Amino acid sequence: MKTSITNQRTLPAWKRRATWLVLIPAVAVLSLAAMPQAQSSQANIASDEARLEGSWLVTATFDDGTPLLDSPVSFTADGVMIGSQARSADYLFTPWHGAWTKTGRREFVFTAICLYWDSTLSEGWKVILKEAVTIEPDGDTYNSTSSIVEGFGPNGGHWGPSGAATHATRIKAE
Repeated sequence: MKTSITNQRTLPAWKRRATWLVLIPAVAVLSLAAMPQAQSSQANIASDEARLEGSWLVTATFDDGTPLLDSPVSFTADGVMIGSQARSADYLFTPWHGAWTKTGRREFVFTAICLYWDSTLSEGWKVILKEAVTIEPDGDTYNSTSSIVEGFGPNGGHWGPSGAATHATRIKAE
């Protein structure tokens, strides 16, 4: 004969308490273990996972003798690159926008576009930057292995491609 659930025997109170005292810490430990852990850049390099994500201060040296240029650049985890550079009274630049991808253990490539207005010519230009970089073993610096800049004017004007070398240091939260 079947009995209703209300008539069934339950665990004594001390066994219920003991069960809860074991289950609560176990669930807490498992929850903490499942949370992602922050790692330093050095730890990422040691595990063969060099990371480009983050913000960098990039110094560019141009092959044609153009003065050094410092630019802050940020790379997001989903492959977006955004950067900026100084402007002058003669040249007004939009931020750089582009995409990046990982090509090797510490190697990455990106392509970015910027628009600028040249007041000395009274015209705007589209500038395309294609760069390959290698993150150094410290995880907090990178150097270009290939950097090509090319410009296109509204009336078919063209300059470049011209080369450049870049060196970047990671901007850290401290």
